[in-house]
Amino acid sequence: MSEIVITGIDFIPDSVNNCLSEKENGQNKLFLSEMEIDGNTGLRRFLFDNNTRNIYHLPKGIDSVPMEVAYIEIPPMYILDPEGYSEAGVQRDESKNIGHVEFGNYKFIGREIPFLTVLDVDFFVDTKN
Repeated sequence: MSEIVITGIDFIPDSVNNCLSEKENGQNKLFLSEMEIDGNTGLRRFLFDNNTRNIYHLPKGIDSVPMEVAYIEIPPMYILDPEGYSEAGVQRDESKNIGHVEFGNYKFIGREIPFLTVLDVDFFVDTKN
């Protein structure tokens, strides 16, 4: 089973239910439907609130986020949960279990460059392209 670490919190990808479930608290779910999707790459983007351990929804008219909110991008679910993706009735040849993905603990505005780790290899995330 694959798992994702988002700002130090373990989540389990669940393609059948279209969410990421917190490992320690299965009731806490990050639903894919609440994330923005890039039509070209399939990456999902969202703001993550470290206090609530869930998706942060930016209030209308506000253009900055609190310090405890991080900008996160995750790969498509067929990469994160290929077995569940198949169980959901979707077949994809390039599906393969990557085992463990970790996302850097970075903040959204003007701080460190975000990165993700796949199979112990660090990749910097280009949030502008």
